[in-house]
Amino acid sequence: MKKHMSLLLIGSLLFSGQVGAITPAAKALVDFETKSNAIATRSNEAIPMPHFEIPLNLVSLDFADRFPESMRQHLIFQKDGHNYVRWILNPEDTKWFVEVENYFKEKGLTLEKKYYFTGYQTASRSYIVEDPNKEIQFSVKSSTNKTGGFWADKKQPIGEADDSRLNADFLDGIAKKLHFEHLIIMDEPAIMKIGAIDQAVVIRDLNEINNEKSGKIYVPGFSVLHEKTGQEIAAKNGSNDPYQFWSEHYVKAVARALGELAARTGMQFDSPHSQNFLVELDAQYRPTGKIVLRDLADFYIYRDMTEVLHPNATEFLTKFSQKGNVLNKIAAGFGPLHGNNNPSWIPNEKYELWKDVFFKEFERSLFESSGLKPQELMAWQPAINGKYFGNTYVIRKNPALSQDFWGNMRKFQTPRGILNCSHIMMLE
Repeated sequence: MKKHMSLLLIGSLLFSGQVGAITPAAKALVDFETKSNAIATRSNEAIPMPHFEIPLNLVSLDFADRFPESMRQHLIFQKDGHNYVRWILNPEDTKWFVEVENYFKEKGLTLEKKYYFTGYQTASRSYIVEDPNKEIQFSVKSSTNKTGGFWADKKQPIGEADDSRLNADFLDGIAKKLHFEHLIIMDEPAIMKIGAIDQAVVIRDLNEINNEKSGKIYVPGFSVLHEKTGQEIAAKNGSNDPYQFWSEHYVKAVARALGELAARTGMQFDSPHSQNFLVELDAQYRPTGKIVLRDLADFYIYRDMTEVLHPNATEFLTKFSQKGNVLNKIAAGFGPLHGNNNPSWIPNEKYELWKDVFFKEFERSLFESSGLKPQELMAWQPAINGKYFGNTYVIRKNPALSQDFWGNMRKFQTPRGILNCSHIMMLE
């Protein structure tokens, strides 16, 4: 047997039932995150997840109504007739948990690490977590000074956690009016906060990754550009040209997803590297065309569209902590290999060609999703900064040019005035 077993063979084993407690899709994601990662060596083994038991009245919670009770009941529990929170710690952290420990020690409360959840590493600091009964799983992001890749000392501040919740609620409301066609949002419906030390824990709902029956596979963007994995998935789809294959099924797919996001919300990632995107494949490893977006704190906000779309725009813009991310424009960009190493099949000169491929498809998707015409949009020239491609767009507010767009946004919260049937019935 060859020393390096094919990652696709490993994937096939996952889907033949040789898996642990987490769903096949989650196990596959863990394997891609840890083994198809050109930057850091990570483990795909189960790891006991430490937590502190903290009285509920000493922690602030922001749980959305849609946050599943099945997850909620594992974070809040009763002990000695009192409610407690399981404040989940990063197993690799050697710094930030001490700050939590010392803060409560000064209040006369001695904390000790407990172990309730089981976790699995990803390429960065988030962990995929399961409960002891192996019934539910979710993703957790908390402070740590040790993690994978270039993401080093990463405190989880409250401001960014609050922003993730604001953005998650906003996007959930948009999607309920009309489902996104090209993208899936990895929801962030819950956070826990300790204000005095500016620390938070962010909970992500894994959505379709929790679905045992869908057969879908989710591959991080950096994994489809991995030397071996990118070639193998392309070959499984009958292509011996991974560069061209992923031009079509990753670069263009992300462009369509972000173009639709821009048309529907005005939002764009402020660090659009491949850690923030997952490629959806079917059970035969064929791309479905959909891209999962994750890390909802990591967005630029287009003020004009937020003021029209958001039911509580003033409150949203007041609470949004990253004030520098609130712009008077759509700041579009993509950095497929930012923070990563080029595989041999993407030389620099071919990588740079992706700039024009991306923005041509981005604009096509933006126009298709919005109904805007080119004269209604002010656009600059695409540029390359390091490994990021970037461009700026502004939707004209001249009524003679873009009246339908802004009118539909005000009335229907969708640029083409199209709503789900259920929403139309609610309006009636």
